[in-house]
Amino acid sequence: MLLRFAKMAHVLTILGVIGLLPGIMLAQTTDHLAGTWNFKAIVTTGCTTDCQYIGMIAFNQGGTAVEQRGTVVEYDLGYVERTALGSWRSTGTSAYRFRMKNFVFDSTGKFSGFIVATSDVTLSSTLNSLSGSGTAKIFKADGTLFRTTTFTITGTRF
Repeated sequence: MLLRFAKMAHVLTILGVIGLLPGIMLAQTTDHLAGTWNFKAIVTTGCTTDCQYIGMIAFNQGGTAVEQRGTVVEYDLGYVERTALGSWRSTGTSAYRFRMKNFVFDSTGKFSGFIVATSDVTLSSTLNSLSGSGTAKIFKADGTLFRTTTFTITGTRF
């Protein structure tokens, strides 16, 4: 009898775990922004040459993001590092805000500043493209604000 009870408890435990799996799987796939995206940004103020760039952004579950630009961006302070790290969150139905931080180095490789960009984007009805706009605050190495620029951003799922 004890063996039979143990077998039933074992079966019920397995069924309970199987019943929880769909909930765990859904929790990992409910946010539509999560994934890797190709993007294009066009600087709309504060830029005179090379005012657009392309790259990829990976939006990870849990709210972290990694950007890798495929083109060089240069401001008066120097060249912007191609990799940025950041965070994102939902702001409504198919609407999101993300922030990224890049470092800037002068022509000798010396740290000369950093950029904090904030973007608001909206997903298309197919969930395969995004569009929006944002601001980039450019700071000198000592942390003083140097310039603020604006940009538009579009993207497609990779």
